[in-house]
Amino acid sequence: MIRVVKVDGSLETFDHLKLTAAFWKVLAPAGQGYDRARYLADAVWFFLSRSHLRQATTGAIFEMAMKVLHNAGLNCSAQAMAAYRTRRQGRRVLVRVRHDEHLTAWDKSWLSGVAQQYWCLSSTTARIIAGQIEHDLLQMNESDTSDTTRPRELSRLYLIDMLNTRVAQLGLADTVPV
Repeated sequence: MIRVVKVDGSLETFDHLKLTAAFWKVLAPAGQGYDRARYLADAVWFFLSRSHLRQATTGAIFEMAMKVLHNAGLNCSAQAMAAYRTRRQGRRVLVRVRHDEHLTAWDKSWLSGVAQQYWCLSSTTARIIAGQIEHDLLQMNESDTSDTTRPRELSRLYLIDMLNTRVAQLGLADTVPV
């Protein structure tokens, strides 16, 4: 089993489907199918499993994904993946969370922890939902036509409400014993 070292230092089991989805995001606009994305993810997985690595950083996996795309002659898709990652990192630093009296930089790991604790979700499911919320927040930050270089401040309760809404929309709220 290969563990992925996330940016926040947490560990997550390597998820082939997440990597497939990341490939598909950049391949679909180029007219490539989901099967191609799965094959590219297979190539990264094969390398990781054959290298006998027990851990890999998200940065290392990103670099492997870029190499796979370039080696497959999908340079435009590689550029799209790199551009998306750069935009996301730039937008993340502009989001701040107000926790009562103190302000922190955005980090989806705390929201993932809330999802695991309050909703009894697995860490993978919680991280996926936190990632969806992060995506929504970053899209809102990008679509805001005011000063896009000024940090955006959100309350902890607002983010927890977003989490609760997303869990309910996915039908997961019904599965938690009260």
